[in-house]
Order: sequence, then C-alpha cells, then structure tokens
Amino acid sequence: KRVREGCPAGQSIRVIDEAGAVTCEADDGISASHTGDFSAIGSIKAGSPSAPGGSGDIIAADDLMAEGDLIVKGNVGIGTTTPGAKLDIAGDIRIFDQGSLLASDCDEVSETGRIRYMVDAANMGRFHGCIQRGASKYTWVTLNNTFIRGDNASGRTYSNGTHARSCHGYISGENYYGATGDGVYWVDPDGAGGGAPFKVYCDMTTDGGGWTIVYAATGRDSEQAMVSDSEITGNPLAFQHYNLDRRKKIAISSVSSHSILVRNNATWLKWNHALFDNDLLSANKHPHYTVSITASNGAKASGYAGWSNYYNLGGGDYGVVTSAAFDHHSSTYYHLNGGCANHYFYSFSLSARDGDAGYDVNTGLGNWSATDGCNGGEGGKLVFYAGMK
Repeated sequence: KRVREGCPAGQSIRVIDEAGAVTCEADDGISASHTGDFSAIGSIKAGSPSAPGGSGDIIAADDLMAEGDLIVKGNVGIGTTTPGAKLDIAGDIRIFDQGSLLASDCDEVSETGRIRYMVDAANMGRFHGCIQRGASKYTWVTLNNTFIRGDNASGRTYSNGTHARSCHGYISGENYYGATGDGVYWVDPDGAGGGAPFKVYCDMTTDGGGWTIVYAATGRDSEQAMVSDSEITGNPLAFQHYNLDRRKKIAISSVSSHSILVRNNATWLKWNHALFDNDLLSANKHPHYTVSITASNGAKASGYAGWSNYYNLGGGDYGVVTSAAFDHHSSTYYHLNGGCANHYFYSFSLSARDGDAGYDVNTGLGNWSATDGCNGGEGGKLVFYAGMK
C-alpha cells in the first residue's frame, strides 16, 4: 500500500488500512511484517530510527521492491526465513543480460572479482569474471567454461573433462588458471574423437613455458635413446630418466614447431623445428632439418637438427650441429660427425655398441657450454630433458 502520511519521530507504522491511513506505535525494536507486496520509493530501515541498521527485521511474504538502495547489515534470505549466510537463497536464480563485456570494465585492480552473466546471439549464457593475469594486466575470462584442475597424481585437465592438444595449448589459452604450473597434464594432440589422450610432463616455466617433455637422460649407462619406443616413467622435471613411445612423440611433434633441451644447470638450447616427424615410425630413416638455434643467454646460430632410427648402435641417434651439417661418416653412429666435430648436442656410446645413449656437447653456444670433447664411453655427461611446443 502507498501510505498517505508517515509516523512521528520515534514511532513506526503498525497498520496500514485500505484507504492508506497508518496506525503508528512507539519503536521497540520488534519486527515489521507484511503479507502483500511491499514497495518503497524512499528508504526502508529496520531497527531504531536513531541507530538505523539495528536488530529489526523486514519480512516480506511476497515481493520486496526498492527503487533506491536496499542496505542490509545482516543476512538476506530469499525463499527461506532462516538465512545462514549474507545471501541465502532457496530456489532458482535467474540472471539475464545481453550487453557486452567492455575492456574498460576490467582494466584495474579494483575491478577484479566482478562477475557478469552474458547471453550471446545464439542464446548461450555464460558467466564471465574479471581476473588479473599479470602486472597491470586484466581480462574477462569465461568462468563456467573451463579452468585447469587436477594434480601430479591424477594429471591436470580442463574442468569440463576435455584436454588441450599439448602443454602449450593449456598455457596459451584464456583458461590457464586453477591448478597451473609445472607438472603432469593430460594432452590430446589429435583432438576429441582421435587417439586416446595421455599423460605428459609439462614445463610451464622455461622460456615462456608450454613445453611438452618427451625425453630425459641422467648420464647413466643403459638408458633408452631419444628415438627409442620403450616408455620410461621417471620424473623429467626432477631430471630422472623418462621416455615416451614413438607414437606419442610423433603426436606431440605434429602440434609443435619448436624444440628445447633443458640442462640441470638451468641453461637451455632451443631451435625452430619439432624434434621428430612421422618418419620416426618407419624403418631406416635419418632426416635432418635446417634450424635457427638459440641458447638461453640469447646467443644464436644457424645449423641442423636431426635423428636416425638405424645405424645408431654406437650413438648418433640424435644430433644438433653447426652449419657444417652432418657428415654421415659411419654406419655405427650415423648422426655423429667424425671427432664429434661441430656438435651442440650428440650421443656417443662406442665402447659397447648396444644402442643405449650417452649425450654430450662438443661445441658450446653462448652459455650452453661443452662437456666432453668426444667421449665414447658408456653414459654421458649431459643431464637434461627434451621437449617441444
């Protein structure tokens, strides 16, 4: 009812009759109750007028509408008379807005935490939140779409059960928040409906992160070579021996354009080509690629990266060399130059020609320093992992 007049100071409305006349009574902190619609153009205050916002309650059995502000210091219950939280709702919530997400509404720290529900032209509704993504960087993200969940035991994945194609797919998308960082992730290189997703280790830190690790060596004897098809399940991020099978290496290579070797002294060497290609699944292949090579301190060079899945009993399964290229001088180690010359990276295991690998560096580049000159003993001096993105 719209009242014709109010009550004197120190009194509150007790009864409103059909004509809009009010009956007042002295304030005593009791609750005010009304069973129909309750409409206010001005302020509605519960509690003592001298101390608004006190212990009085406003209870509406039907709609409660305010054209101005509705300020509550206590709890608000919708669909319940016993709210147990600042906002306690028993029933459905309907939020509707077909506006737009303006960048100007999410460009400073005070705006982080904002949540909006938007309906697009296809009538699809989504919650969007304003988050901080870096120093003075803010953006709207889709909250009810996907985020990253899981851990190193279960493997991280998107919250809706889907997977990125690679580690780089996770870190480069707008949904890289939640259980992020280095560790175990599920990837699905050929997408939904293709081959089954599988777990990998992701380096989400080095040189911008997003590296899918496919191999790691510790320098011990009898470790699998980089071209091996035998899986090894150590933790490469802890520089334990690790290896994915050839099909997984090919799958990761198919969605990658760069490769990296990361040493246990935090230096790295990268180049602009995937580690492998589909020929890794075929017999007697030894491709090499023209690449631009970069060390972790910024030193650069042109050269070649290549591998051989045969003629490698004494090493030469993988190599990275200067522009002098590979000389293919021996069928015992096909991708190893004579005297290990010009190799930024090589394998050599001549003393026992058993196909295992010992990796080393003959020619340094920047802070990517040399190890042994050309040592053919079992094992190698290089402790590293290899990845792609």
